[in-house]
Amino acid sequence: MDEELKQYLDARFSSVDARFSSVDAKISSVDARFSNVDARFSNLERLIENTKDSLEREIGQVRDLMTDIQRRLDRQAGLIQTGARHTTRMVRWSEQVDQTIEDLRMRVQLLEHKRNGGI
Repeated sequence: MDEELKQYLDARFSSVDARFSSVDAKISSVDARFSNVDARFSNLERLIENTKDSLEREIGQVRDLMTDIQRRLDRQAGLIQTGARHTTRMVRWSEQVDQTIEDLRMRVQLLEHKRNGGI
């Protein structure tokens, strides 16, 4: 009976060892797959970081361009405002000159009228 028990147990241990070997192979396969997933996540992380860095650089460039545009617009607004003030002064001056010319024309007509004897 001892020999039978030994053979039985050896067969069972062999079966269990085969199952453990199968499980070990499956675990190794899963480990390899997890390593592959880890590598993919590392690649994805690098891609995200590179994209973030690129976006930060581009946003910085856009910010600098917008600052330059704002400076130019401010300078142009100042020039337009100055031009508008000068134009307003010129309009006032031309209206005064027009009024002065009209007054002088009226005086000349009045003098000519008096010189011609009031006709």
